[in-house]
Formats: sequence, C-alpha cells, structure tokens
Amino acid sequence: MTSWIRRSRSLLQRLSYHPGNDNSEHWKSRATAPGESAVWFKNEALNRCIRSAQFRILEPYLWKLPQGAHVLDLGCGTGVVTRHMLQVRSDLRIVAIDFPQMIDRARAESVQYQGVEWICQSATEFKRFEQFDLVVSVGSISMIRHEPDFWQAIENVSVSVVRGGIVLLIDPFHTSNFLARVKVSPTNVRRSLQARGFNVDQHRGITFWPLREMISNTNTNSNWTERLYCLGEAVIALPGLDLLSDYKVIIGEKL
Repeated sequence: MTSWIRRSRSLLQRLSYHPGNDNSEHWKSRATAPGESAVWFKNEALNRCIRSAQFRILEPYLWKLPQGAHVLDLGCGTGVVTRHMLQVRSDLRIVAIDFPQMIDRARAESVQYQGVEWICQSATEFKRFEQFDLVVSVGSISMIRHEPDFWQAIENVSVSVVRGGIVLLIDPFHTSNFLARVKVSPTNVRRSLQARGFNVDQHRGITFWPLREMISNTNTNSNWTERLYCLGEAVIALPGLDLLSDYKVIIGEKL
C-alpha cells in the first residue's frame, strides 16, 4: 500500500507544475471573500472540520501558558485563530500579523476582543527578539512559496521566542509539485528549528489530502463532508499512512 502511494505521488509530481514563486498578491486579493473561504476553501463545511481539528491541537498549549502570556499569531488572516485563542484565554496578549487587506478585515470582525495588537507586516519582515511565549502558524508560514523568504520567516520566528517558549506549526509542508505550498519537507523544517536551538517534536498530521483535493471546492452536503472527513482522519491514523496527511504538526520548544 505504501509503495503504491509513493508511486502515485511521484506521478502527480511529474504531471504538475509548482514554480515556487511569490504568491502574496493572491492572498491579498482573497481578503474580501465570504467566510473562511478568504483563507481556506469554498467548502465551508470542510473548513469547519479542519478548524476544529486545528483547535484541538492548539488548545492544550494555550492552557499551559502563564498568566498574561505573549502570543504571536503568524499570518492571522481574518482573525479566526486570534479570536479563538482569546475565547479560550482572555488574558493573553496577542500580536497578529498579516497583509493590510487581511488585518483590516480581522480588526473589523474582532472589535469586541481586547489584548490584540494588529500589525500589517509579513512574516519575512516581522521579528521581536525573545518576546513571545508562543508563536502559532496555522496554515500560514507554508504559504510563503519563495523558499529563501520561507527560511527567513523561520529565522524570524526562532529569534522571537523566549527561552522555554513554543513554536507551533500546523502547516501543509510538502515537497511534491502537486501539493506544495513552499516546497520543503517537514523533516527539513524540524532540522532547521533544531539547528536554531529548539527541542522539536512532530505529532500525527491532520486532514486526508486526497479528500481535501476532491471536495475542497465543492458544495458537498455538510453531513457528508463531516463523515468523509472523519473517515479520512481514520485512514491517516493507520501505521505508515501519516504521509497522506495534509497539515503537519511540528512543535518546537526553545532551549
């Protein structure tokens, strides 16, 4: 089974083209799209499934933070993750960064939430030396498709975390032309963080990518979407099939 999967992915690589060029203008233009489709997919039921899985991973790390902890939401989009973190822990001080188009919308949809500093800046530019107890990227840092810019963003994240702080990346790291955002493997991301002084772990990934490809831009019924999503998660939980997960979960603790 694993051999067949690898052969299939190799074929998809040869049939697809991923240039690795900058795509920031694409994301700026998405800011006015309705709902979560501004940052995710047309199928809002699938978006809800993915968000729920992401929040289940994120929340335990929020509860471990000290009172008034400083958190960076890297590539906050329309502010969904920022708002959720404050719903879980209203004492958190959050810095949320993204392009101006996304920040304008995030700020407008988050007026009732206190403790957020909204900053119009890219991850390749933003860093604050040892300021954050937690840096979170939820489907964000991997969207920097130009590889030198991606590694610059990793460096900025690394220096921005306090000693004992956590970097939590829930991102689709792939090397295939078919699936790639930035073309880097989760192994290389782990090694990069380790080289920068982090103790790094990788948890089981989420979201069965063949299903995501099939229904992400359809209007599949919500109940069917949820059932199919749960089935996909059961598949990638099987031994050796985590390579079929779309979002990889990488956790680094700064030593």
